[in-house]
Amino acid sequence: RTNSNKKTKTIVTISDSDDNCDDNKENLNFNELEYRERELALKERKILLREREAKVHGTVQP
Repeated sequence: RTNSNKKTKTIVTISDSDDNCDDNKENLNFNELEYRERELALKERKILLREREAKVHGTVQP
């Protein structure tokens, strides 16, 4: 006699590795933007300092 009452078990694995990958890309993009923003702010400060020095010395520097 065969046992026809056997239950089949299904194992479902949920992987959020794709989500993590997307999050990592977003974080990298955000960090890159922050870096570029800081870099731009530094360049602007350097320009302002040059302009101030030029006014103090009465010359215009390129």
